Amino acid sequence: MNIPFADHWLKICGDIATAGKHFQLTTRRPITESVSSEQGFGVGRFGMGGFGVGKEGVHIQLNDGTVLNCFDFVREVVASWERVFVPTSH
Repeated sequence: MNIPFADHWLKICGDIATAGKHFQLTTRRPITESVSSEQGFGVGRFGMGGFGVGKEGVHIQLNDGTVLNCFDFVREVVASWERVFVPTSH
């Protein structure tokens, strides 16, 4: 099994998990600036939820200014894990 410590998407997961525990990274500089969640009229995902409520939207902002939609992020993380666990031929 090849665990990709340099994988961009898994680094973001690590940053979010570390921040969620109120710890600070000391072995590398985090690449994730912030994670925000929005819900309500005029924010969040449109076309979902009750009138004026909307469906919660989660956005991840990286240090380089890139903002990731949570669904796109999850798709990329799953693809990274698939690369880790799919056997390679020798």
